[in-house]
Amino acid sequence: MEEQRIPELSTERFADIDSDAKVIEKGLNDWEMEFANETAEDCESYASFGLLRDPALETEDLTLSSQHKNDSAWSDIPVIQASSSMLLVDATTQWRCYIASKSPEEESEKLRALRQSLEEDLKAFPPYKEVVGDVRLLRFLRGCKLNVSEAALKYREMLQLRQRHQLDPIRNRILDENLHPEQFPHYDKIVSNVPFAHSFDAFETPNSFITEYNVFSFELTGYVDLKSLDTSISNDEWIEFLFYEMEYRSLQLDRLSREKECLVQTIFVKDLNGFSFLRGYPTRMLALFRNSIALATACYPETIRVTFFLHAPWLFHRLWRSLSPYLQQTQLNKIDMRGSETYESLLQMLGGRDGLPTLMGGKNTSISIPPTGLLARDSYALLCEHGAVEADITARKSLQIPFRTLLNDTVCWEFQVQHLDVDFEVRSRTQGEQGGALECVIMPRIRAVQGEQVTGEYRAIDDATIVLVWDNTSSWMRSKRIAYKAKVVRATHDFSTLETCA
Repeated sequence: MEEQRIPELSTERFADIDSDAKVIEKGLNDWEMEFANETAEDCESYASFGLLRDPALETEDLTLSSQHKNDSAWSDIPVIQASSSMLLVDATTQWRCYIASKSPEEESEKLRALRQSLEEDLKAFPPYKEVVGDVRLLRFLRGCKLNVSEAALKYREMLQLRQRHQLDPIRNRILDENLHPEQFPHYDKIVSNVPFAHSFDAFETPNSFITEYNVFSFELTGYVDLKSLDTSISNDEWIEFLFYEMEYRSLQLDRLSREKECLVQTIFVKDLNGFSFLRGYPTRMLALFRNSIALATACYPETIRVTFFLHAPWLFHRLWRSLSPYLQQTQLNKIDMRGSETYESLLQMLGGRDGLPTLMGGKNTSISIPPTGLLARDSYALLCEHGAVEADITARKSLQIPFRTLLNDTVCWEFQVQHLDVDFEVRSRTQGEQGGALECVIMPRIRAVQGEQVTGEYRAIDDATIVLVWDNTSSWMRSKRIAYKAKVVRATHDFSTLETCA
């Protein structure tokens, strides 16, 4: 089969992405609206997507005539009679299959209405089942809470984005050349800075209503080398890789959904162990991630089951707020950052630690996360390269670094010992009622060893002096050298600009 040439991405293409993100942002809140009683604000929302609404078509969407129903080759989408929880989709095509549903009769009727509303659009598009098939339409319907008009609007927007960014040639190349993720353009640049692994083996996950299968994606987010990524990859290269990855995932999820007879989604697991607010996070990369989220939201709805953030520190929650305005409320509801409860929920979905990759503390050796990003660097030298202060702690002595804090200020630190080991603890120093200073340990002592990068933070519960203590009193002869970074992030720090405190 003749290979289809993938058009070169240019700076103008990235400008299109940014433009798309701005357009999509205007419509984010509209996903949560019910359009049964249309208002002037609704019409304005439609206009923000650059799409004019045809009143005649609107009526057709919601009140289909029997004449239209009988004329459509797609009008008959029956529910399988053998089970009240299964929906028959793509009934009149070779793609015919069943999909689990909590409300099969209602979804069958809405799916019929959506397909008739989009009849002309679907006829004009190539017969790609993962794009024009009922499984894809069902994702849009569920993402829009079964609102046919809104789902049709979002689906047409997706078709426009596919045409603008030429996703069809990418889809065709993946299939024609049987490409796998490691063969995607710029994969080596991405994976050398981002330790991640995808698994497209469907796991059965607990659900009290219907049988549910999902796939998993694992990332050691705390060890992503964003500074190196910022200097080694361009905007166009990142976006091109993203297009390939999303199209590949779309193909796999459609295939698995038809095989497993349920709407298969992705469970993302992002481990923030090792995350340090002190490293600094390039604004360009964060803005690029934001635009990527907007594009994925518009083109691939209902492909995420949940995103688990493991070991999320307090400051990450605040940083996350700078990205959350670009997500719909339904998507925010799929974010899980509850500490130990998040970990327990993940293990329940995986069936225990046997399903978790070894680099995340599990026993699954079949899913291999490459030790790349910061894991592949000399962490002590890297810390010094990123502005850490080196200090020698003589034998039988300690090093104490105090920080004056106010209520809700956060002290964050990152350090490593060059050789051997050193003890570390955090103390709080306040003024006593009778004068003098009162000091207490607020984070218990740990022993940091060579090769271990220690990161942490403490949020002040009162006005106090927080003291970081490196203790070498247990050593009679040897001095120890450490490299450390520490800073106070004020409670009034503005995270909305995506700037961090490098």
